[in-house]
Formats: sequence, C-alpha cells, structure tokens
Amino acid sequence: MKKLILILASVFSLSFAADNEVDSGRFFWGNGVLSDTLAHMEWQDNVDGRTKNWDDAVKYCDALELNGKSDWRLPSLGELTYAYKLKKKFHILRTDYYWSFSESISNSDEAWNIAFFYGDTYYNSKATKLYVRCVRGKEYEDFDVLNDLGNKE
Repeated sequence: MKKLILILASVFSLSFAADNEVDSGRFFWGNGVLSDTLAHMEWQDNVDGRTKNWDDAVKYCDALELNGKSDWRLPSLGELTYAYKLKKKFHILRTDYYWSFSESISNSDEAWNIAFFYGDTYYNSKATKLYVRCVRGKEYEDFDVLNDLGNKE
C-alpha cells in the first residue's frame, strides 16, 4: 500500500511539474511557452491545432498574446529549421507542415515551410493552409548561427 501511494505521488508530482519544467538550465516550459535561454527565443507551445493560409498565419502571430507577451511573430525559415532540430523539446507538436515568414525569392505568391516529420523545406502557395508555431525574442535569418546553438544541447 505504501508503494502504491508513493507511485501515485510521484506520478502526480510529474504531472503537476510539467507546466514549469527545466531542462539542464537551457530550456524552460511554462504557460504554453518553450524558452531557450541560449538562443534568447521563446516558442509557442500551445498551438491552436488549426491550419491557416500564410497571410492569416502572419496575422495570427502578430496578434498572439501568450504568457503576458504580445511581440510574437512568424519565424523565418532558419528559425523554423532550428525549431525542427529541437522538436523533441516541444510538449505539443504535430508532425506536419508549418509556415515560415520567409517568402520565395522567385514568386511573391509563395512562402517557405518545413515538414516536421523529416525536416525537409518546401515552398507553397500562400493560399495553402498549414500549421503555425509563433516565436518571439532574438531574430535570426542565418540558420548556421542557430545550428551551432542547437549543437550545444
């Protein structure tokens, strides 16, 4: 009986702590946000589960108020590629396609996205409905800088 109570207490404390977890001092979770202290970025980790076209994705992130912050944005392709590298850190993640803010150079009606099931990048018509994960904090265009940070896990 004491073992059962101890096990139940352990399970309860893990469930209770899940909203304010810490991972080796670099990653923190709380209030629907994954914080990366090394990259100085916060990622939305409470996705609404609805797909959006690119224009609506940009508007959604611009209007997002989460964890007392309102300066959210749609990530660049480099930032989203970094998020893919950290995908096991997210509590909520659909292994599907996510929009980036980066537009196609050759066609202004298209923007880049990433497939979170294997990490490949594509560009699609901005009218296509894909998932959205917003970010705030330091802005990165250069994936190599973020890649170096990702290798420091």
